[in-house]
Amino acid sequence: MDSGLVFQLAFIIPIFYLLAGLVLFVLTVRVLLVLHTYLTLKVKQERMPLPSSLDE
Repeated sequence: MDSGLVFQLAFIIPIFYLLAGLVLFVLTVRVLLVLHTYLTLKVKQERMPLPSSLDE
């Protein structure tokens, strides 16, 4: 019984590590994409300011 439990743990723990790594990787990629798009939009707005003549 003990050897079966050890084999189960040895099989399950790497899967947990892989899932945790995948989740962290996806989260970091999404955060980087959001930051990248936010910064590029900010730079575009600074370079080409919105025409204020529409408000008047």
